[in-house]
Amino acid sequence: MLTDGLGAQGGRMAARILLDEEDHDVKMLTEHVLLSAGYEVQSVETVLHAKALIQRQPFDLVLADGTLADGSGIEVADLAVSVGVRAAILTGNALRIADSDRARHEILLKPMRPVELLATIERLLADRGGGADVVPIRRPS
Repeated sequence: MLTDGLGAQGGRMAARILLDEEDHDVKMLTEHVLLSAGYEVQSVETVLHAKALIQRQPFDLVLADGTLADGSGIEVADLAVSVGVRAAILTGNALRIADSDRARHEILLKPMRPVELLATIERLLADRGGGADVVPIRRPS
C-alpha cells in the first residue's frame, strides 16, 4: 500500500518506509500506525519482492519481519544497509536472531506498542542524517 503522496510539509518530503511483513494482521496494523503518523508506506510480503523494490526505488527506512516464507528479514535489512538505507527487524522471537545480526540491526519485538515503533523510526531516521530533511507529514485530525 502506498499513500496518496501528499508529499511534503514545509518543503520537506515525508519519509518513505518499506514494510516487509507476511502476517496480514500485523502488516495492516503497522501500516495504519505508520500512515497515521504521516509516513509513506509500501508493503510487501516476501524477501524477493522487498529486495526488488530496494534495488529499484528509494526508501528512507526498511522494516522487515524476522522470518518470512522465502527467507529472513535479515537478508532484506542487509541489502538495505548495503545501499545506504537504515533497517530494523520486527520479530516475535528475538532468540532466532543471531548476536551478529542484533549488532548490525535494530530489533523490535512483536507485539510492539505504536509509540515504541514510532520512536524507533524517528531515531533511525535521525541517525541516518535524514532527520532534518525527511519527516512524517502531520495531517490534520
